Amino acid sequence: MEMTYKELEDRLYKAVENAVSITWDECHKIYVLMTQEAHATMEGYGYKTLPIGKAFSEEKAGSQLIDWFELSCPLRFVQQITGTGNNSGDYTSVVDQFEYEEPEDSEDVKDE
Repeated sequence: MEMTYKELEDRLYKAVENAVSITWDECHKIYVLMTQEAHATMEGYGYKTLPIGKAFSEEKAGSQLIDWFELSCPLRFVQQITGTGNNSGDYTSVVDQFEYEEPEDSEDVKDE
């Protein structure tokens, strides 16, 4: 069964709960950084991170994830990173590649 747009939104908003920051490679890799260690690792790799806190709420972060997801190429995915982000076990899938495919007339679906 295909994921609906509402299910996608729900997953992305839930993914940022208690997160430290979010980041995107401006192509298809979207990450929710759950620890300070993961945040530092991704900054060390050159990613621009958006820290979540008083100035950038979880709600705004969820909305930003949706924007990035919509702007990403078809290879897009979203993962949470815990720990340092240096081990495969540090990554948890939020949305796998090709798990959500936009319908032909995506504007009608988003408004439901």
